[in-house]
Amino acid sequence: MAGTERFGEDGSEPEKVLATLRAADGEVRAFESVGVPNCLLRPAAGGDQLVTVYFREAVVILKANAESEKTSTYYRTGASAASTDRVASIYFHCRMTSPKKNVIVNARLERESKVKLSGEEAADNQMIVANAAANSVAQRLGCQGSGLSKGAPEAISGVYGPR
Repeated sequence: MAGTERFGEDGSEPEKVLATLRAADGEVRAFESVGVPNCLLRPAAGGDQLVTVYFREAVVILKANAESEKTSTYYRTGASAASTDRVASIYFHCRMTSPKKNVIVNARLERESKVKLSGEEAADNQMIVANAAANSVAQRLGCQGSGLSKGAPEAISGVYGPR
């Protein structure tokens, strides 16, 4: 998916992701809208990032509609999940016990266009990686009721689904 088998992780902030989501307050300010990079992958030899997975609190869940299904593939994982040529996004509910709160989490994978993949292959692979990252963060937060798929999410509608 990224065109290399060895990566460097400079710029990844997994502990900041967890702290930010534990501090979620139901409001998303402008500086929080991009999210925190849980995983930022660069070639081991250095250079620009190839794949970044961001996490942030969300106040609404973006769901499939007739217009978005023309450009995105939707998957069965979390509350809503979609993938395009270079971006995958998953929304999931997280009922935490410590601190005790319910939040909506958005995981967003962004892939640089340096690696040429077919649209279907890119959409599926990006969703698999985003879902694995979302499962990891959900587990570390102690989320209950996330609805995240334990394996590869199934395409259910949109450009490349159902299959």
